[in-house]
Amino acid sequence: MNERDRAILIEYRRRQLAKLGGFAHSYVPHVPTPKQRAFVHDESLEALYGGAAGGGKSDALLMAALKYVHVPGYAAILFRRTFSDLAKPGALMDRSRAWLLNTDARWNERDHVWRFPSGASLSFGFIDNDADKLNYQSAEYQFVGFDELTQFTSSQYTYLFSRLRKAGVNVPLRMRGATNPGGPGHLWVKRRYKLPDDVDMGTFYESEKGARFYPASLDDNPYIDRASYDLALDELEAIDQQQLRKGRWVQDAGLLVYAYDPNRDLVERLPVLPNGWKWRRVLGIDYGNVKATALVSMAFCLEYSNTVYIEASQKWTDLDPDDGAEVVQEWSKNYGYYERIVGDSGGLGKGYIVQANNRFALPIEPADKTDKLGSIKLINGATQKGRVKIVEPACEELITELEELLWKDEKKLEEKPGLENHACDARLYGWKETTAWMHKTKDRGPPKDSPEYHEQMDREAEQREIESAREEDETW
Repeated sequence: MNERDRAILIEYRRRQLAKLGGFAHSYVPHVPTPKQRAFVHDESLEALYGGAAGGGKSDALLMAALKYVHVPGYAAILFRRTFSDLAKPGALMDRSRAWLLNTDARWNERDHVWRFPSGASLSFGFIDNDADKLNYQSAEYQFVGFDELTQFTSSQYTYLFSRLRKAGVNVPLRMRGATNPGGPGHLWVKRRYKLPDDVDMGTFYESEKGARFYPASLDDNPYIDRASYDLALDELEAIDQQQLRKGRWVQDAGLLVYAYDPNRDLVERLPVLPNGWKWRRVLGIDYGNVKATALVSMAFCLEYSNTVYIEASQKWTDLDPDDGAEVVQEWSKNYGYYERIVGDSGGLGKGYIVQANNRFALPIEPADKTDKLGSIKLINGATQKGRVKIVEPACEELITELEELLWKDEKKLEEKPGLENHACDARLYGWKETTAWMHKTKDRGPPKDSPEYHEQMDREAEQREIESAREEDETW
């Protein structure tokens, strides 16, 4: 293309887009659809575009990233999960070349970045595993976008959120995503944006924290070959058809390691027990050093029900044995007396337990790690029957793991690599110990010299006295 034709094309695009409420610059080759335009011009902090396949989500994301490239110093970045995803024909990076090669923007192949005459930049990156997010710890952006957001973990997403900075650039900070339902991150994305199973394609959704979702489908995209898309979608499995053809936020629960349904499993708080009844507690610990150490506290009351309530979870990195022991002591103060405390005795865990016992007199015992698959099936069965509840406000990290942890190979007991399971393991250890304790308690009652034991003795004595009074009353 010669310089004269390029100038004519640029001016034509500018006028067309300006006429329709589009961009004031020339880097977008076609007029945005009404939904794309709404998404692009949304200046709220957080927004997501997508739903059914073919709705123009990748174009919408690229348009949004380009919106402020006329502003000096503006920096935007777009992510895919892997570099191969990023470099595929037709994917974001390839699409940007088709849009920008015949403009005044300049491409740096080594750094995968477009630079504009204003001094603005549009970069492309990938986060293949959780450690890759640290490659961006010193970066500052005004726009961060994730294509196929459900392929990422929530920790990757929230970490990049921290990279949004003004840095002297007078534009709104924007965190953006584009995705279909499904994928490893399906549940955390659904929860973050408060999406129902069946979204109304005629509106947009907004969470209580202001995160907006713009649903779109084939019907919203006049630029796509509808017939070819329909043929491809016809070949999909039933659950994929629900997600990609209809944009439904449903998931094949068989992918998850642990049974989890937020509508069934989450509660806001522990139930209030009747007078005289008390919660018993068990603490589960999964030890790590560089990797996370996780604590999960659970409560039960057999007089009330046979339901186990997961009341709190938390994870720490680089937690040494002394600090770990102090955390356990602090939790014992916050949540009350623990009937049992069990921790992973494998690897570093053995030394942690020994030190906690010897130096801090903490009665931590090795967790039962036998038959993990069988134990997972048992807790899943109890969960599906409504006998495992999670107190949502205090268990954010556990919930995130439950939403993201998938099987790679269930038969080989292999979880999908790159996903965290520390809080899930701590919960499993604690739950196994809790159920064992519940069965023992049913048989033998509370331990001698415990407050519960004396209360039980008082109740039994009172009951005997009442029965004696009734017998005597009959003889008067």
